[in-house]
Amino acid sequence: MPHATASLASLVLLGLSLAPARYGPPLLCFEFEIGQAASIDESTITAADLIPKTLASLDASQDPLVHVETLRRATMAGMRLDREGAGGEVRLRYKLAHQLYDRALRAQLAGGSSAMPLLDIGYFVEAMNQSYGRADVSGLPYLDKVAEINPQDPTVHLVLAASWFMKDTSLFGKGGHERSRQEWGLAISLAPEGSLIRKAAVESAKYFLGEKTADALQKAPAVPPAPKK
Repeated sequence: MPHATASLASLVLLGLSLAPARYGPPLLCFEFEIGQAASIDESTITAADLIPKTLASLDASQDPLVHVETLRRATMAGMRLDREGAGGEVRLRYKLAHQLYDRALRAQLAGGSSAMPLLDIGYFVEAMNQSYGRADVSGLPYLDKVAEINPQDPTVHLVLAASWFMKDTSLFGKGGHERSRQEWGLAISLAPEGSLIRKAAVESAKYFLGEKTADALQKAPAVPPAPKK
């Protein structure tokens, strides 16, 4: 993908020590293992089913990792269906984004304490921004709020790491890869040994940052933030 290639090229030119980084946007190109948890099938789902089945999968789970993987699949399926023109005049991904925004807003108006709706819209917007159909808005404020509410949640730090990885460009300014590296360190340090989120954090760090950087993050993990009072 052109913007991913450009970002990675700028990384090399800046001489940052993240090589060997891989091609492909990390929010889309790294599949999260979710075990036996139910999700959608990105390769077979139809335009009519994409939104209702995605929302049903989100409603059925309280695991942030399942939410992230479900929305990754939904983004990939939406890209396929939008290319085929199955969404009509309004792209399916924008329709799903509207639904996620609505759920997040309704949860806030109802005084809910769960940060999951904010994680959902934050991830999905950033995933759209890493695809060919940009959302033209940022999901980072939502993800930062989730990290403020649940500072010990490794999943949101992993999503922030993958989001910031693509932002070290002339468009977004410099420093994205340093923030990305910090967030990957938090995700690794906060994830329990042997868990699927720990596996995802370590393997994605190796894939996108390179073995050397990933090993360093495991040996000297970031200091976990203090619990929110």
